[in-house]
Amino acid sequence: MTVLVTGGSGYIGSHTVRLLAESGLDVVAFDSMEFGHRAAVGKVPLLEGDIADTEAIRRTVTDDKVDSVTHFAAYKSPAESMQKPERYFETTSRRPSD
Repeated sequence: MTVLVTGGSGYIGSHTVRLLAESGLDVVAFDSMEFGHRAAVGKVPLLEGDIADTEAIRRTVTDDKVDSVTHFAAYKSPAESMQKPERYFETTSRRPSD
């Protein structure tokens, strides 16, 4: 079984990546690397991209034969969300084209 972890190089995502890998599952991390750290995922493959790029996600799911997804990709700063609300609206209001 292959698990795709979005936001996989962030704090919670990277801990999840490591636990899944230690449990014997195949894991692929997907992250924009805006705030993540490559070293955080260890030896797990890390794909850099935008979670809103549906073609990149589709390609990852197909190429890596992903069976399930654990989604942690998000902006999480309450203070910033008040200063730059459009950034938070954009990532929560997008819909897949199909």
